[in-house]
Amino acid sequence: RLTLEAENERLLAVMADAKRAKGDADAATEALSREARAAAAQAAAQAASMRRELETARAEAERAREVSATQLEAHLRGQAELAQFKANADRELTQLKADAAQAAVEAEAA
Repeated sequence: RLTLEAENERLLAVMADAKRAKGDADAATEALSREARAAAAQAAAQAASMRRELETARAEAERAREVSATQLEAHLRGQAELAQFKANADRELTQLKADAAQAAVEAEAA
């Protein structure tokens, strides 16, 4: 009977150790789970921040392209206006030379 009681006490002690070990394992699992959730939340926040930065960079690049396109259009318009002005000036100069030659012919005839 004593051996049975001793065995019973030993089994109760083993069961208590097992309960403690299970509690420790549950606590460790919960702690790891909390850490994993916190790390996932931090990663999600960083990803959102990186997405915002990327969108900002894309918007800035688009604005720069628009400004460049506008500046190029203005430059090309200026070049076209300058070419038109030069063509008009060349025509007027040619006409003035022709008029001067005609005047010289008329002056010589008179």
